[in-house]
Amino acid sequence: MGRRAAALLLLGAAGCAPDGDHHPALSQPPPDGILADRLRLLFGAVPASAAAEALGREAALAGWRGGGDAVMWLGHAGVMLRLGGVVAVVDPVFGERASPLPGLGPRRLVPLPFDAESLPPFDLLLLTHDHYDHLELPSFRALARRPGVACLLPLRVAALRGIACARTEALGWGESRSLGGLTATFLPARHESGRGLFDHRVTLWGAWALEGGGRRVYLAGDSAHGPHFAEAGARHGPFDLAVMGVGGFLPRRTNHHHHASPEEVIEGFRALRARRLMLVHWGTYPMGAEDTGAAPAATLAAARAAGVEGAVIVPRIGETIPL
Repeated sequence: MGRRAAALLLLGAAGCAPDGDHHPALSQPPPDGILADRLRLLFGAVPASAAAEALGREAALAGWRGGGDAVMWLGHAGVMLRLGGVVAVVDPVFGERASPLPGLGPRRLVPLPFDAESLPPFDLLLLTHDHYDHLELPSFRALARRPGVACLLPLRVAALRGIACARTEALGWGESRSLGGLTATFLPARHESGRGLFDHRVTLWGAWALEGGGRRVYLAGDSAHGPHFAEAGARHGPFDLAVMGVGGFLPRRTNHHHHASPEEVIEGFRALRARRLMLVHWGTYPMGAEDTGAAPAATLAAARAAGVEGAVIVPRIGETIPL
């Protein structure tokens, strides 16, 4: 990669959003410390981190072939769900690094059971936001090119990141779309977006509430704690399962704007009125200053203190959890 190309990737290009793709959240100023935190991810020391356990491809496929409503962890924040007869893939990332620059940034800790070519068939591709650890463009575009796949994306992402599916729709907070027996609603999250140092919040970000076959699943994406969890639980819950991230919560000076602490994850889970909690966003890429392998243990301790430890699922990558 040439110097000019690398610089453009690092700086980020805001581009021009299509008319009508405006949302009040996109005008919010960046929180204090965001520039330093992005530089830390690229150039800072990586903490010693324990990797999540991952199944091999054949074992992962065998678990997925059951046919009932289920969710499988693909690694980091990525999941594959079967709900209401529709298969959806959310935030799939398979790359060696979650970074714009080769050889820099968080490096994957564990081999994954699938890549963009080997992932089982699906119908719907969802994205929560465009950070590198949630949107790996080569893999996402390859998945989007599969025949008949529909994409539901936050506002501005398709136009500014060059993504096109057989059916591509951009959603703002509170908007819903249906595919077969599945309804997906895009909801607020306390986070941000951007793929460089100076393209902060040019695209929207959020969470997904999915409903199909009489079941409801909440996909938090990345989010700090806030009243949006209780609002989602009141309007779209109760949920059979909440999929929430637990890694990347340190340092708190900057990450309290973006990622919930283990104790806040449990608070959010209870506010959502969810029956079970599946922990993701750990053990794949070291995104925070903490040992990413320690995040589930801290969350389980918080769950134990709140009396909900039995509701928490700490999956293996490639493991299928029946709903």
